[in-house]
Amino acid sequence: MFKANRFVLPILVAVAAMPGAAQVVNDSFRVFTVHTPPEIARTDTIFGPAPGLDVPPPPGGVFARLVSVRDSNGTDLGCTPLANAEDIQGQIALIQRGGCGFSYKALQADKAGARAWVVYQDGRVPDDDCEGVIMSPSDSGVVVLIPGGFLPRCVAVSILPTLASGAEVTATFAPFVAVRREEDAREAVLALIVEPNPARGAFVVRVRTRSVEAVRLAIVDVIGRELVVLHRGSSGPSEHVFQVPSRLPAGVYRAVAIGPGLAVGRTFTVVQ
Repeated sequence: MFKANRFVLPILVAVAAMPGAAQVVNDSFRVFTVHTPPEIARTDTIFGPAPGLDVPPPPGGVFARLVSVRDSNGTDLGCTPLANAEDIQGQIALIQRGGCGFSYKALQADKAGARAWVVYQDGRVPDDDCEGVIMSPSDSGVVVLIPGGFLPRCVAVSILPTLASGAEVTATFAPFVAVRREEDAREAVLALIVEPNPARGAFVVRVRTRSVEAVRLAIVDVIGRELVVLHRGSSGPSEHVFQVPSRLPAGVYRAVAIGPGLAVGRTFTVVQ
């Protein structure tokens, strides 16, 4: 079995389909990209919240500073009104898990004027833990109007020391968008095709581009954990073919090419 590839520096690119190509937004996932400082730059596919908190990000994503909240109790749990609301306004609020339900955390970020909120896994798990959490509403009466997502511990620990040092961290919080039909994939500026699908044993991932793009191609599992990186770097204009050996267990996977404002993906199944 492939092990999760947890710390892969991304190639930051824009990924888009041709006008008229059918696309579908997967509200279960978000694309979270750290842009600066460059030494911590990365892109991750993360979980969005469950229904009731699942406000979708705008199509182009939210680009802003990532700012840790400081609530009236002096913590970064964000369970009470935020003491640093002026710093949070217009930015992406970073909130530690614990202390209260997800609805209250999201509400405080929303009230402070944040454009998005991200809860990160606290120290209850090891630093190399990449498990995601689908955040369920803790109070059905709380209405939140900004998008949110959950950062696994392995992602958070690569960011928190830089924030603690006082350095400015910029990020994009974006929807996960996939080309829906095979015929649309063949016309896309950047497209992924997995053959055969379903796959029994080895399979092929084809990346087709109509312009020169820097692309990072990876295989992720159903909860967004990155299992293997197939390619990082320039990919076009042409078709590139990547052979994937038969080491994946039976299940459902996605081939994804992730950029700072958009991600193109193809779902495929491995059978035994």
